[in-house]
Amino acid sequence: MSGQRDLCLADINVSRGACEIVKGVSATFPSGSISVICGPNGAGKSTLMAAIANILPYSGTTTFAGRKPGNKELSFLPQALGLRAQLSVLETVLLGRLDKLGWSLRGSDIDAADAAMQSVGIGDLASRSVCSLSGGQQQLVLLAQRLIRKPAILLLDEPTSALDLRRQLLVLDILKAYAEEQDAVVAVVLHDLSLAARYGTEMLVLHEGRCAAAGKPADILTEDMIRSVYGVDTEILHTANGTPVIAPICAHVGKPPRHENHRAEPIEPVIVRTRAERRYERSGT
Repeated sequence: MSGQRDLCLADINVSRGACEIVKGVSATFPSGSISVICGPNGAGKSTLMAAIANILPYSGTTTFAGRKPGNKELSFLPQALGLRAQLSVLETVLLGRLDKLGWSLRGSDIDAADAAMQSVGIGDLASRSVCSLSGGQQQLVLLAQRLIRKPAILLLDEPTSALDLRRQLLVLDILKAYAEEQDAVVAVVLHDLSLAARYGTEMLVLHEGRCAAAGKPADILTEDMIRSVYGVDTEILHTANGTPVIAPICAHVGKPPRHENHRAEPIEPVIVRTRAERRYERSGT
């Protein structure tokens, strides 16, 4: 079934005013697995995701199963979406089924919301106000709200940014299982390259709005690529099953050096003196 329901991007361009943010990006996000979008800050990742979600205008084409995806097939979770509504966690999750809710709640609606909350580990928070939750807990509430819709295309912009290490792994495990069970397209923006390599079947790396690399994480995550895109020297390690693990060594200011075994120059210590000490030194006494 996978392959027939891929999400394909062709020559996507997005501008805001006179500034071109995304420049001619093409990629394929297969169904049934997680695709990861990576790149440094300001590379155009969030803009690209908003364009795919039909929130921002763009030129180029997006196709899903050979046609333009409809809004009901898409579900998008942007980054840093704070919750201020005076709603409970259960009520917030149920909003994900707003288009299916009638004048009264059915038992199946409550069951679906409970299953979504349990899947992300917030079942015990159902009666809590979303305003009383931490940023990480709110992130899980919004993820459950998206999952309850069972979209064919699930787009998530940094869904693990406010989560601890355990919950990052749990969320990505949930997304992987969802993609496989629903034969859904799941595209995720991540900054952690090691997590991206572990969970991503396909990876798209953006740099200054353009595609810097695309393909299997094990094929494109090289020390040269990371140095040229991120300005960081790294060592690529591998787990027992061959998954790359990115070990950062040092960051460069300005144009990254190309030679190996780069060592940062020693930093001269900065001595801070009080105003009284400076007056004493000038007086020469």
